[in-house]
Amino acid sequence: MNICRLIPFLEALYQGKFENKSVRDNLVSLLPKVLCYDPTKRYHPDRITTHSFFDRVKDPNTKLPN
Repeated sequence: MNICRLIPFLEALYQGKFENKSVRDNLVSLLPKVLCYDPTKRYHPDRITTHSFFDRVKDPNTKLPN
């Protein structure tokens, strides 16, 4: 992810500006697991994609905004 996009994204997360509370809560639970300093505890990509944060992406009825 581009760092220029990451900073406003994290700022919105910190300030609670996410419209969907469940998305925010899932992201808050995922980020520490992805950004963990200890590589033995850090989530691997295959485990990250099974996290509930990505459930909406896996839903066949989900559509990208135009």
